[in-house]
Amino acid sequence: MSRRSRAAVARSTASDRTLVLLSGLVLLAVGVLVVLLGRGAFGVNRAQRPLIDPQISAWVAANPTSARWIAIGVGVVLLIVGLTWAVRSLRPEPRPDVLLSDVPGQRLTVTLSNQGNSLHDFSIPAQHIDANVEAGTPVR
Repeated sequence: MSRRSRAAVARSTASDRTLVLLSGLVLLAVGVLVVLLGRGAFGVNRAQRPLIDPQISAWVAANPTSARWIAIGVGVVLLIVGLTWAVRSLRPEPRPDVLLSDVPGQRLTVTLSNQGNSLHDFSIPAQHIDANVEAGTPVR
């Protein structure tokens, strides 16, 4: 058997899953709005209008330098957010394995119960623990 690691090699994916879920929900909402626009839910001629409002197009044409700097700024912010997300996802978890006691002979009591309808197997091979948990019964 190998030694226990001093640093954990995996990290929780809860924050990554949350960000992906939120991104997916936003994109789904945009897609639904585009379909409704195409079907004429916001007016019959609304789908034939330009994608970018003519006033915004006129402002961009009148202020090309400002528009360029705004686009560069938005791009840099998106790049930083993406790189931060990627680096955070790749680094190891900052909390190492939990060592409950250094003293030999100490006991740890784990109480669990099966609230489902089927048999579950609870095992910790390193501690030679293997228990079948019947439905509705606690194990100690």
